[in-house]
Amino acid sequence: SALFEEAIRNRSDYASEFRIIRPNGAVRHIRSRAKYFVDGQGEPCFIGAEWDVTDDVLRNEQLAREREAADSSRADARYAADHDYLTGLLNRRAFDEAFAALGREAGRIVSVCHI
Repeated sequence: SALFEEAIRNRSDYASEFRIIRPNGAVRHIRSRAKYFVDGQGEPCFIGAEWDVTDDVLRNEQLAREREAADSSRADARYAADHDYLTGLLNRRAFDEAFAALGREAGRIVSVCHI
């Protein structure tokens, strides 16, 4: 990979994550780490390891989907709390909150005339 070639050129450590497709079609996620060093004969080389992180990747993807669903659910609940179901217009609760917020602004006096 380009990252590995760059590590060779720069004589620096290497870190990467990539996917492989096994002969049976299964996709696996691999993490690779290597340290650059010069051996006892003065030869530059890397020593490192690669390990399967598929479970971690899948778990993080699932958590992201659940977080997105929770955010969407909260937004839907907030909308339902502030809007009339039939018309979609802001309801009395939303008006009361907006009116109270106006009243909390420093130096502002607010009033409503309801007929």
